[in-house]
Order: sequence, then C-alpha cells, then structure tokens
Amino acid sequence: MQKERTTERKEAAASAKEKKIPVPARMTVEHGLRQLAFGDISDAVRLIFGPPGEPEELEKMNLFNISEIRRGKDGLVEIKLYDRMEAMRCLEERKANREEVLPLYQALQRSARFLPAEGAAEKGSDDGGKA
Repeated sequence: MQKERTTERKEAAASAKEKKIPVPARMTVEHGLRQLAFGDISDAVRLIFGPPGEPEELEKMNLFNISEIRRGKDGLVEIKLYDRMEAMRCLEERKANREEVLPLYQALQRSARFLPAEGAAEKGSDDGGKA
C-alpha cells in the first residue's frame, strides 16, 4: 500500500512538472523536511572520500542534505550536513499543528452548513433602514 502511494505521488509530481503546475508549498516543505530527515547521504560521502569527478558526475549526485562545503588552506574538504533531528522535530511540529487545526476546520465546515444561502441572507438583512 505504501509503495502504491509513493508511486502515485511520483507519477503525479512528474505529470505536474511536465504541465508546469505549481506544487503547493506545504507539500514541497514536507517533502524537503523528509528528505533532510531520512534522505541518503551516500553521494556526500562519495564526494568526500571518492576521487575527484567530472562536473557532469556532480550534477547527477544527490547533495540535498549538504548545508555547507568548505575547502581549508591545507586542502582538506569539510562538509556539513543538515541536522536530521531538527528536521524530524519540524516534521513532528507540522503534524501536531495539522492535528490541532483539523478539528477547528471541521467544526467551521459543519457550522457553515447552517448559514443561509447568500441571496437569502441579503434579503433577510434588508429591513428598509429601520433598526
């Protein structure tokens, strides 16, 4: 079931990209946080320990989790990764916020059902200027 959802999301993202449909910011933020929290860092490790590669090879690498790269005077390369625990905390906060807001949103939806239609509300409020 999880694989089906992942495949569906990938297909939807590819389709949206082809059609140039903007992805909602909340989806891109959550995706980015998930990638920081659980993403693969093997390309970053290969960048440090592997032989120097061609620029085309660098373009193919997933370096999303890298926050900073420095080369010291002595030629040593220092790579800093984003904090996985902080990304997980942010994901958890977003989840908690959604869970807090959802009941309020549902209550507003239920109350809106009892509001009169727009035309009926305008007719009922027209009392000829009498208060």
